[in-house]
Amino acid sequence: MDQRPEPPPEGKLIADAASHLDLSIREAARRAGISYGRWRQITAGYQNVSPGVYAPVHAPARTVAKMAAVVGISPEQMETAGQRPDAAEVMRDEQERQPHPAAAEFPVRELDDADPPLTPVLRAQALAHLPAIEALMAKATDLAAAEDPDHPVPRGAHLVAAGAAPNEGPRWDGLTEAAARLNWSPRKILLFMAIGRTRDDERRAQGQGSAESPGRAAG
Repeated sequence: MDQRPEPPPEGKLIADAASHLDLSIREAARRAGISYGRWRQITAGYQNVSPGVYAPVHAPARTVAKMAAVVGISPEQMETAGQRPDAAEVMRDEQERQPHPAAAEFPVRELDDADPPLTPVLRAQALAHLPAIEALMAKATDLAAAEDPDHPVPRGAHLVAAGAAPNEGPRWDGLTEAAARLNWSPRKILLFMAIGRTRDDERRAQGQGSAESPGRAAG
């Protein structure tokens, strides 16, 4: 084949999820137990045979499942957006056998306060989103400090300016208002932001959009 193939749906899904988490290809590949080059071949959907000649790459379901787990993709997302029901089935089997690695590394009790309660899969996905939420909050805090050095408290508008989705600005404002009433820790607010992003993922996978009111941000 002398024309470079387009990335397959599962490759694009995995690459987008890794980018969303601000996770480098090298680190993602290490966590999945494959090489950097193999990760790139699978997400791109081809390998170079010779200059200008490309061979399609179709990775085994188990390899795709490992890659998806690293970047927090759910079986439902892999089955629909990724168009790899075989990989989704492997992911479901693995989740039944053992908890997601993220759940073991970050046993955070605040996640149990989610309403409705998180399933083990959604809990793991929320934890996978947490590093990106923390990085986003750091950028928003810098924007708030530039605006008011004496009171560098980020608002929803700062989060959106830092790269958050438009609905995450009102979500943040709603959560900080609730935190003031309920004496939540800053960590708990970030965790509920991660839960909200996980719920957004779930709704997108089901084709329902992502809009929600600030009062239901954690649920």
